[in-house]
Amino acid sequence: MLQTNEVQRTKKYRRYFQIGENTSVAANTKETLFSETTECIIRDFFFRYDGDDTTGSTSSVIKITVDDIVVLEESLIDLYTNFGYSTKVGGKAKVVCPVYVTASKSFGFYIFLDTYVKDSFLVELTNADTTNAAAIDSSITYDIEI
Repeated sequence: MLQTNEVQRTKKYRRYFQIGENTSVAANTKETLFSETTECIIRDFFFRYDGDDTTGSTSSVIKITVDDIVVLEESLIDLYTNFGYSTKVGGKAKVVCPVYVTASKSFGFYIFLDTYVKDSFLVELTNADTTNAAAIDSSITYDIEI
């Protein structure tokens, strides 16, 4: 399930680009990628999952929570299958998958949210690999009213 609410621009905003730390998510654990408590508009979120070549799991789950409401909670394979067929940025796709290599367990997703956040947002990844850690790179773009 992916929920968005398009935002009309009637006010002035400043755009922020935040790059997450290169995160290693241990086997069978959950890691917070981003956690903010500010009123803003999330424009897009990118993450790249680089799992172990033999044990990395497409069952790993990305979860995005906005104002205590889960707007996205999907496994990598379901995200790709249900939302991410497009491999090029553009059009009206809400999820773009520029990297999907099952042999090396490398997956990359752009998620275009355009979602208003009143109080908080949280992005978490659960690594379903029960043996090895996964490397995660991520970034988020958001606007704050000035």
